[in-house]
Amino acid sequence: MSNRRSFKESPVREDGKTVFRYQLTCGECGHVGSLSRQNFGPERASDLVPRKFEQLGWRVGRAHDGHSDRCPTCRGKAEPAGKPQLRVVDPKTEETLPAQPAARGEPPREMGRDDRRLIFAKLNDVYVDEVAGYAMGWTDGRVATDLGVPCAWVTAIRAEMFGPGVSAEMTQFLGEAKALRAELDQLRPAAEAMAGKVEALEQRLAAIEGTAHRIQTELAGAA
Repeated sequence: MSNRRSFKESPVREDGKTVFRYQLTCGECGHVGSLSRQNFGPERASDLVPRKFEQLGWRVGRAHDGHSDRCPTCRGKAEPAGKPQLRVVDPKTEETLPAQPAARGEPPREMGRDDRRLIFAKLNDVYVDEVAGYAMGWTDGRVATDLGVPCAWVTAIRAEMFGPGVSAEMTQFLGEAKALRAELDQLRPAAEAMAGKVEALEQRLAAIEGTAHRIQTELAGAA
């Protein structure tokens, strides 16, 4: 028999409907914790479910009966007290989660000469001119990702030394949009006039059909 615990999703009623969740019951107090819908399948649950619960502050035991599983509260009582930790509650799962330490404020890295030369060289390869802008497929964001630098640096160098942040695709799409707008403006007067004629014909047709129906009704009554 395998020593690895197996985990299966259990049906849970939420908001009037049945959903499936991975659940764990504390062997000390009976508190039930659950995981929201996960993307991994049952074949990976034995590895990933314990890891997810441990990230939520649980202690997942090795026993198949779950007797040694402990919720964050009971785990805190059983383990030696260390540095106090604040706890927050996840409103979706009602699980107690360890509070994340506040990130230390670090000044952003400043752009150096080597960074400027690197960005300039790349822009010189992928930026056509001030009219066309970027070559097909390139943007400030893609250049930044390609070089591994902040996008703001690329934007600054491009605006200062090359031109506007347009691209060949944008220029093409804007040209097509302009042509379509002009064609639509030419067709609109004729379309509006045709719509007026259609509405007038529909009114005439309705009047004729109404008269015909009245005459038919009178004739049927006379017979």
